[in-house]
Amino acid sequence: MDTQMTGQCLVCGKETKNRCSSCAKAGIDLFFCSPEHQKLAWSMHRMFCGLGKANPFRWPPLSPDEVRDAIEMLDTSDQPGRLDEVSYTLAQKLLSALNVSRDDLPAFIRLLSKPSTLPLEIEAVVLRSIRLHVSVRREFAGRSSNEGQRLEPMLFLISLAFASDVYRIPSSWTTSYMHRLAVYTAVRYGDEQALQRYGQQMIRSTFQYLDDMARDDPANAAKAVNGLRMFLPQR
Repeated sequence: MDTQMTGQCLVCGKETKNRCSSCAKAGIDLFFCSPEHQKLAWSMHRMFCGLGKANPFRWPPLSPDEVRDAIEMLDTSDQPGRLDEVSYTLAQKLLSALNVSRDDLPAFIRLLSKPSTLPLEIEAVVLRSIRLHVSVRREFAGRSSNEGQRLEPMLFLISLAFASDVYRIPSSWTTSYMHRLAVYTAVRYGDEQALQRYGQQMIRSTFQYLDDMARDDPANAAKAVNGLRMFLPQR
């Protein structure tokens, strides 16, 4: 951990000089008052920590299991077993976001096992589409695995991000906002006692951050607030 300037710990809100040194090298200050609190965040933060991941905030590449399942599920519906719902295949969703042919999709998905050269907003939409579709299909098939358990917090974070509309918001503050959501997600899914102790503080701090951003960017901050309230109601 680095110790320059000060800021609020992303877990407990305590004023501290301690910040993630890897993220500082990437040009963003993320504060943790102690190694213990950084450890609470690590299950999610490690995926977004350091150069090439932290600033701008970038979703992790697909795992081998995700690549395999996505290719197998390209022509499956996102509403399995529900004939009364409008449904789309994974291939249809990807083709709506990408300038590639249907035959090229398997090779394209394999490329997503590493950081891509796509614009970040397109990369985020594509990874979101794949992860949500694969999750729905796994659940429908009754498949439970370590991979599914690993994806649960990731899917929650994806939901927070897209409910907040961050990928339609061309603002520099959304990177810090996403790191706050990632730390909250790590605590929510990783430590029940820490969630009971710090959860409401983290939620209040995130809404306060959005209030601060609203001074210069009121319309976009309001979008994020409205989306976040669907998942994180304040007491």
